[in-house]
Amino acid sequence: MNRILNKARTSILSISYGQTDKLTTSSLFYLTLFIFILQLFLSSSARGVPPQYDITELTIEELMSIEMKTTISRKAQAVNEVAAAVFVITQEDIRRSGAMSIPEALRMVPGIEVSRIDANRWTIASRGFNNYYSNKLLVLMDGRTVYTSLFSGVYWEVQDTVLSDIERIEVIRGPGGTLWGANAVNGVINIVTKKVKDTQGGHLDIIAGTEERAIGSLRYGGKAGEKAWYRVYAKFLKRDSSAAFSGGERPDTMEISRAGGKMELELGGQDSLFIQGDYYDGESGARNIRTLPYDPYFEKINSVEDKSGWNIQARWDHAYSRNSDFNLQLYYHMNERDNPGLFEKEAVYDMDFQHRFRLGNLQEILWGTGYRHVNNKTRGSFDISFVPHERTDHLYSFFIQDEVTIFPEKLTATIGTKIEKNNYTGKELQPSLRLMWTPDRLNSVWGAISRAVRTPSRFEHDVRTNYLFSMEGYDPFYFAIIGNREAESEELWAYEAGYRFKPHDSFSIDLALFLNRYDRLITYEFGTPFFEGEPLYLVITESAANNMKGNTYGGELSIDYSPLSYLRFQGAYSYLRFDLNDPVTQGYYSRFYEGASPSHRFSVRSSIELPYNLELDLWFKYRDNLSSHLLPSIFNMDARIGYRLGKDMDISITSQNLFDSKQPETVVNDSIYIASQIERGYYLRFTWNF
Repeated sequence: MNRILNKARTSILSISYGQTDKLTTSSLFYLTLFIFILQLFLSSSARGVPPQYDITELTIEELMSIEMKTTISRKAQAVNEVAAAVFVITQEDIRRSGAMSIPEALRMVPGIEVSRIDANRWTIASRGFNNYYSNKLLVLMDGRTVYTSLFSGVYWEVQDTVLSDIERIEVIRGPGGTLWGANAVNGVINIVTKKVKDTQGGHLDIIAGTEERAIGSLRYGGKAGEKAWYRVYAKFLKRDSSAAFSGGERPDTMEISRAGGKMELELGGQDSLFIQGDYYDGESGARNIRTLPYDPYFEKINSVEDKSGWNIQARWDHAYSRNSDFNLQLYYHMNERDNPGLFEKEAVYDMDFQHRFRLGNLQEILWGTGYRHVNNKTRGSFDISFVPHERTDHLYSFFIQDEVTIFPEKLTATIGTKIEKNNYTGKELQPSLRLMWTPDRLNSVWGAISRAVRTPSRFEHDVRTNYLFSMEGYDPFYFAIIGNREAESEELWAYEAGYRFKPHDSFSIDLALFLNRYDRLITYEFGTPFFEGEPLYLVITESAANNMKGNTYGGELSIDYSPLSYLRFQGAYSYLRFDLNDPVTQGYYSRFYEGASPSHRFSVRSSIELPYNLELDLWFKYRDNLSSHLLPSIFNMDARIGYRLGKDMDISITSQNLFDSKQPETVVNDSIYIASQIERGYYLRFTWNF
């Protein structure tokens, strides 16, 4: 034991005094073992002290057994009865994890790959194909989609709100196209905020630290009459720069402010209405590579990107009876981004209607329709441009789903499909069949077969990019990506199965397996070279083409165990393999995607309630190496110590990336942005409800 303590002390001193940038494997082992023994000792010491705050409050087990409207089923249903790979991040999970942003909280989800490019950019994907332009994951905030039509992906740095107002984050791995349409290919994430009734009074949240320099949130909720409630908020974030590979700091700081509000009205016993809106404005820096049509043909610059946007959303819910209801949702959002290479402004109008009713005693029908109007304007440069510079698209959709009870409380089947018509590829059909078998209260088994599509984006249809190539003894030439209006939708047939076992309220296991068979995956093939410009220069072109197909397969496991009311362990493991074939490029893209996603990932979180209102949280994270980026594996730890000053006030200290002073998480091979090293962070947080 003394040997372990001495080794651990040496490791801790190395971190504290910065004597090493990277701990050795043996140091990590002794430090981890010491922390684990310390937690066991502390939990033993706390046995005789009744905890003031039960750690099982708002745990995932309780949340999964409560009937609520879920993302995968679009109706009120217990999450553990859903025939899909579902993971729910609760408000308590977010608070105890020490996460400072929504992307950081998503790191705890099995099957979801989260990597940070620099101080303000992220790559997030589900079950592979992860890069800055990830386009097979649908993200919603309170049911409002937030992807851009430019590349069908998400600008994660502007997806934010008051973190304490998030009730839960529902994450579905696997297709969700039957109910949510195109782009819900490999997963759906829905960030669900709390009801306004549950956020009455004031809330102040202040964070100060080394990387997140300052985060301040202020929210107030009140009543406006007998049956109306409101809340308003304001939030400010200032983020420090990341570390350059060559030393020094990257010019990628970010400052962003946002404000918004939400109102809920009860219009009688059968009707309710909510209206909400948000506005944000800020700027972030980056280190860019710009291509020039003249000598020296390229330059590295420090750029500033201005970003702003606003949205307004309304939803009307009407209940005919316990077995029949409908809702109508309308929203508008506008986002604008301006940097030296590209200006983008996008306005979206969206309408969504759905109706649920029972048909006899054994069937429940859910159907709906939707319309989406997207206007996207750009102003390009020699680096990147879009033709036409402005485009308006329309998306029409209809879905229907039938849940059939085959054996009451034992076996159900859900069959459905969604039909969409878009301006890129015309009509698309996305059917699914799901089975749920519950032999008893402890076990449940599910299986699913689904088809999903990912329609091309403006990048694949309308883009023109230029990249400089030069070789000694030859004149420089340009490599250009040119849009192809003939590119078709990517197709997925997914085969999934899962098992859930919950022998006790304090212990649960969730296992999901999948085989994804892709066809018509978009890669880029060479076109006919040509000369252009003055002076003339050679242009070698590539265009989008549906030339790759193949399989991915793997599984995810999550375990939640609370041996004591004040001690909880949560584990998650993900396994992923690729088997893709792209003969036109001789395996370039298949090797890239396989090496851009880790084969193995796991995380272990431990939380303990200590005497005297203290909390201790540790989060161990491992990610396999990324061969496409030549990056080694990562093993790191976050730690949080919290102190509750009564019911409405608490203080916490959080440290992120304790095992490395700085490390790269990804390398962006297909972007004008230059990746950075992510630095260790220390934070002090104060929260007050008044």
